[in-house]
Amino acid sequence: MNTGSGFDLVSFVTRSKNRVAALGSLATEPATRPEIQARTGVPRATLSRILADFERRGLARREGHRFELTPLGDLLASELDALFDAVEAMETFGELGRWLALDELDPPLDRLSEAAVVVPSGPDPLAPVRRAESLLADASRVRLVAENVVPGCLEAVASAVAAGEQTVDCVFTADAVAVIGADEAMRQWTRELLAAEGAALFVHEGPLPNALFVVDDTTFLVVTDGDGTIRGHVESEDRAVRAWAEATVDAYVAAADPFGDHEGVLTA
Repeated sequence: MNTGSGFDLVSFVTRSKNRVAALGSLATEPATRPEIQARTGVPRATLSRILADFERRGLARREGHRFELTPLGDLLASELDALFDAVEAMETFGELGRWLALDELDPPLDRLSEAAVVVPSGPDPLAPVRRAESLLADASRVRLVAENVVPGCLEAVASAVAAGEQTVDCVFTADAVAVIGADEAMRQWTRELLAAEGAALFVHEGPLPNALFVVDDTTFLVVTDGDGTIRGHVESEDRAVRAWAEATVDAYVAAADPFGDHEGVLTA
């Protein structure tokens, strides 16, 4: 990794919140000094020094009374924005971050800074499960990959699909299929799904990093610990996150087997 002038430039900007604010303001659109000051609240004298430094370092240029970023300045502003958002997202995840398989899933972290985190609490230890059941029951379109099965969620999906109110694509692991096969109620709900026009069920041979749901416009990652206990979920309505989730589900569907190949477990 080259840590020469590039490091110095990044360090120069990030050492000052005022420099970061001025760079971010210009990333929005070119502006005059008073316009930048109004957006950022940076004192006039300080802003004048910052803009002069930006020009000297090749981050910005002046056209008349307006300042605009150079390609270098625009690149740095974009990368810093993504970095700050990714760090904010990790802070938002809190304790859940330790169980998220980020390397395997590779979600767009910079778009998850506004995500909601639902975790069990003393008054409501089942909060993540109840939230998932609520989303699934009211949805018109569900796509998911899951390494475990929550009976209430499976029932909600089966009921909605049977009523013609929902379409669903489900990718389960072989372990999840075994759990379904051991429970009569879940076997029945799965039989109903297999018989419905609006459902497509698949089986993935091997583990899954984290359960992933796309429920209408909402994407959520179910976070479990090493013992399979649900620790919470991360929920987002960001379009880029949903596009990533759709592509991830597509990839698992393409690599999975039809559930019919495992249908024998439903007659146990």
